[in-house]
Amino acid sequence: MLYRIWFVLSVMLVSASTLSQSDKEFYETRCAACHQSSGEGSAALKAPNLSGLSEAYVARQLRLFRSDSRGSLAEDTQGQMMRAAALGLSDQQVNKLAGYVGSLVDVPVNLEKQSTGFRGRGLYSVCSSCHGAQGEGNEALGAPRIAQQYSWYLRSQLNSYIKGWRGGESGDELGQQMRSMALAVDDADLELLIRHISGLGVKP
Repeated sequence: MLYRIWFVLSVMLVSASTLSQSDKEFYETRCAACHQSSGEGSAALKAPNLSGLSEAYVARQLRLFRSDSRGSLAEDTQGQMMRAAALGLSDQQVNKLAGYVGSLVDVPVNLEKQSTGFRGRGLYSVCSSCHGAQGEGNEALGAPRIAQQYSWYLRSQLNSYIKGWRGGESGDELGQQMRSMALAVDDADLELLIRHISGLGVKP
């Protein structure tokens, strides 16, 4: 009985300590080891650039990871790592992290304009209806910013959609929409599309 009381009190103290942390401190504790302090991510750690993503998008993705609608398949090793990080988060903590990430200043990770010609622009024109002409995203449509995102991450996520690792669950309606778009891209055009997106948001 005494052990149970001690355990409950310990959990309450840890929770209270977590909630008392500033948003920045909480982000530093839970996310910065991979995504870095400014949210720019790390290619070596397979962590995407979070800066420039909206609060609503980040919150939605954390809830998808937490609910097994994303990152639950054994083949999706990157998704599984993020799912493990999100599983213990409460709704309040999800909102705390999403709010902080949404406030981060954009960090450019691609510095060279990619030349993809007419074909590249044509391929991206289908994406721009949701993600914007310069990949800036559209919060009203639930479409994240994809400009200034690592090309390796764009590639891995498009492949995840194509394989059904992402957007294959009934709880992820927006992911299902994105999966249908990814499946429509010809294999031969995939790298050209990624190159075009990688060049969006680069100052001339």
